[in-house]
Amino acid sequence: MMSGLRLFSALAVSALIAAAPAVAQAGPQDENYVRMANYRTPGLPVVHLFGDSIMRGYALRKFPDQYSPEEVESEILWSLRSPASMLKFIAEDNYWAGYAGGTGLPYTTDPKGNTVYARVDNGQVFDDDFIVISDAGEHNNNPAEYYLMLRSLRTLLCAYDVDVLYVNTFDDIAPGALAIEDEDQYRWSVPIKGKTMNSTFEKAANEDIADCKADAHLIDIVPDMIALKERGIPPIQSDGIHPNITGQWLIAYKIDSKVREIMDARAAAAGGEVAELEAASEH
Repeated sequence: MMSGLRLFSALAVSALIAAAPAVAQAGPQDENYVRMANYRTPGLPVVHLFGDSIMRGYALRKFPDQYSPEEVESEILWSLRSPASMLKFIAEDNYWAGYAGGTGLPYTTDPKGNTVYARVDNGQVFDDDFIVISDAGEHNNNPAEYYLMLRSLRTLLCAYDVDVLYVNTFDDIAPGALAIEDEDQYRWSVPIKGKTMNSTFEKAANEDIADCKADAHLIDIVPDMIALKERGIPPIQSDGIHPNITGQWLIAYKIDSKVREIMDARAAAAGGEVAELEAASEH
């Protein structure tokens, strides 16, 4: 696990990183995911991180896939470049995590026209894996339509005994910061037609879909992000959209905590089944 000194050093320098903000956007799968696809360890669950710029990693104010080899070599914070790289610190060989690409949100009208379907179709999703669904930036101001798109992503996975983790979105966009007419299309906690965009994640996570083996869970990062801000520890960059290293660490920590909780429950259930079989064999 990452030492306290290493974590403190990373967080201490996060405020020193400055560059222009990025528009929320997805990117190619990262090197961890490519390595997993080629050399998957049997029996080791994979945490597939789907999303745009947040899951792609923008805490260093530059996407990891945009670094040159020379820049990678000189970047002292390279190991903290993305949620996937942070999860690598704390996974303790219990699972593998990698950025799998975008979800297509908020433009996923065809369930098969996105990267989630592509990963399933390519045989990269196995039973006992974890599918993280995240989004940031523009959402088209339509909670009802957005919820249906979130739901459709889960239906692609119903044939697999996996756990879908919906991660909601924290934003702190100052008025006028984006210099566009409708900044609310980038805000996730303001009411739109009586509902917030973040409420769609909760609804999708709580829905019971008949004959679907894929369980769903909500990872609510908003209260913890707000708590950090109230403590005087900003978790977000100046654009009000992208988490800084502190906020990205919180997201990785929340994902890891949920993954471990589910893995512990799986182990307990498996142990109970073994005990029942042993008891039955004694009679």
